Amino acid sequence: MDTAGLYSIILSGLVLGSLYALMSTGLSLVWGTLRLFNFAHGSLVMLGAYIAWTVADARGLGLGVWAGLIVAILAMFVIGILMERVLARPFAKRGNAVIIVLLTTLAASSFLDNLAQVLWGPRMKRLPPLLDGNVSLLQTAISRHELVIIIVAPLLLLALWLLLKGTRLGIAIRAVEQNRRFALLVGINVPLIYAVTFGLSVS
Repeated sequence: MDTAGLYSIILSGLVLGSLYALMSTGLSLVWGTLRLFNFAHGSLVMLGAYIAWTVADARGLGLGVWAGLIVAILAMFVIGILMERVLARPFAKRGNAVIIVLLTTLAASSFLDNLAQVLWGPRMKRLPPLLDGNVSLLQTAISRHELVIIIVAPLLLLALWLLLKGTRLGIAIRAVEQNRRFALLVGINVPLIYAVTFGLSVS
């Protein structure tokens, strides 16, 4: 394999790794705070992509990819909060909450997958690129869109780290993660933190 081919594989791995890192962060945020596993996380990511496509693409509202991303982020935050209230909160205090929520989110995943089939059909949809054109990097060509992903993903992870470390909301989330009962005693609204955490994890 020549050097250019090796660099191309590395860059492709960075793009996929950046996307996987963002998605897995949402899963770990819910597990760390609520000690619950959201089996519908992948389906929620899919739903967010479809919402972004509907807003951005000319066959939908045609408002452009940036508008699609903003609407999708806000919509998924609200959907995440609603899912926490419906699928997780009623069972959170039970001894077998992990298994119950796994089953409820698995059912939600199946529902969302089939809903997407009904609303958008089985054919693949493609979001417009964030930026057009290519750039030369490490002796190979990479699209500006992929370069944005490689740059923005670590920045988003850094922003989440700063949120958790340096804001009142982040401190409250960490307090609930470490000791839910103590967080209640010091006046933290634990149900609200659960809902916000669930919303953040899928937005």
